[in-house]
Amino acid sequence: MYRFGFIGGEPLIVDALYEYLDKLIEIHDQNPQPMKEVCFTSNMNTPPHYFEKFLEYLPKLQKHFRVIIQASGENIGEELEYVRSGVVYNRWKENIEYF
Repeated sequence: MYRFGFIGGEPLIVDALYEYLDKLIEIHDQNPQPMKEVCFTSNMNTPPHYFEKFLEYLPKLQKHFRVIIQASGENIGEELEYVRSGVVYNRWKENIEYF
């Protein structure tokens, strides 16, 4: 099985990711292939508008791919915010709990 992997920085906030996903979906819509995997490694600090955008892509991706979402984080609470500069723990927790 083949796997496409998207890792960071933080891939869910990169506009080019969605352009690439559009192309990937288009290719597989036109030429169905055996199921592949697409994997996203996120720090789950994704701002709401990007998180919602990513969630909108999941059903389209799941037509052609087994979707794997990996969350990275070394700790929780204040310790996570300390270790990962810029991370807002409550946002991270809400995004994790959503999945």
